[in-house]
Amino acid sequence: MQPGDRTALTHHIQTLMDNPTLGKQMGTKSRITAEQKFNAQKNFQTLESLFHEVAITHSSKHFSPALSG
Repeated sequence: MQPGDRTALTHHIQTLMDNPTLGKQMGTKSRITAEQKFNAQKNFQTLESLFHEVAITHSSKHFSPALSG
């Protein structure tokens, strides 16, 4: 569906209104996807790992034995 396609939007809304089971299935699947992709604990751990990696890389560049001699 293209942005601004009111005819397609109307059709899709009507499909969902005619088939509440489909709407419920889509909602359930969307919730599962959102919980997996936007899991706060998982995202925090990923960011923590990235920050740790950057800190190690940054400190090894600034405190390299080749630069201190």
